[in-house]
Amino acid sequence: VLTNFVLQEGHFAWRLDRAWLQRFHHSALAEDLWPIVAAHGSSLQQIIGGASRYVTHDDASRLREQGAQVVVIPGAGHFVHVDQQAALVAQLQAFLALGPPAARRA
Repeated sequence: VLTNFVLQEGHFAWRLDRAWLQRFHHSALAEDLWPIVAAHGSSLQQIIGGASRYVTHDDASRLREQGAQVVVIPGAGHFVHVDQQAALVAQLQAFLALGPPAARRA
């Protein structure tokens, strides 16, 4: 975020490259990450904002089928870290407390 905060004429202003953001958004959506999920699903945790439209119910089901743990945080949208920060931190702490994937399988 701060890389887009620049000094202009003695004051700070936001500098956003909207054309680049649009290209990045389209390229990110075009990337097929399901092969990675298939290879590493049992070591993944997906945290989803319950009000987000980015990860669909079908996506969440497919993640679960690949062995990923899917946690839905009610009341959060796409920006879970903004909408439900405490709930997100609690989920991350619980996940990290499990240790590395190899230790979880032991």
